[in-house]
Amino acid sequence: MDFSTRFLELLHRSGWRPDRRVDITPMVGPLLREGYIANPQALDALRSLGGLVVHLPAAGVSPYDHELRFDPVGAAAGELDRAEDWKAQIGVDLFPLGEERCTDAILWSGSDGRVYFGREHGLYLLGDTLPAALDTLAFPPAPLTLCAD
Repeated sequence: MDFSTRFLELLHRSGWRPDRRVDITPMVGPLLREGYIANPQALDALRSLGGLVVHLPAAGVSPYDHELRFDPVGAAAGELDRAEDWKAQIGVDLFPLGEERCTDAILWSGSDGRVYFGREHGLYLLGDTLPAALDTLAFPPAPLTLCAD
């Protein structure tokens, strides 16, 4: 993945390395059994980022330092009904990657290749790729775009 220099710095502080690979079976299996539909982008992202906690600067979704946890089961177990409601609105299957711990909003990988963000207050488009989405989350250039409520 082609992360920006600024986000790479945050990843390195969290212990990430470009060659990092983790067994995603414990992260994906329970969600598949629940009914989520995985997509290749989500699986690739979790192989590299799964289990990490990335500390984000005060900006955008939080005026305080906050963190992004790449724990899809902790983030979205029990949230399938919400993901299915959003799919009905936008026509995209969503698979969880983790959550931002200040707002408890979930980071979703869409079957359309895009990355979304949301929970109780709607679904927002973060970016067309994971690196772009993570930059938007950590260093937002503008307000997020609401996709579904």
